[in-house]
Amino acid sequence: MLSAALRAAGLHLRSADPGAMKDFLVAVHARAAEAAAAGLMSSRAEVRRTLLHGASDGVGSASGKIHDLVSSEVSELRAMPR
Repeated sequence: MLSAALRAAGLHLRSADPGAMKDFLVAVHARAAEAAAAGLMSSRAEVRRTLLHGASDGVGSASGKIHDLVSSEVSELRAMPR
């Protein structure tokens, strides 16, 4: 839901008050990192968090993390009994 709101209004919010938008995103990243460290995020949520973080830091830095997450999930799925 948060990503949908940011897609719809993010550019307007950023242009209206870039400092507030940065503060908001930093807080969201911090809360997501806390949830990930506590093991409260699904793999899908972790991939989305990595993508969003990569978008703010430069996409190249996120691509390796995403590959590792996806590879880990694929390995787990392959190990499951059929």
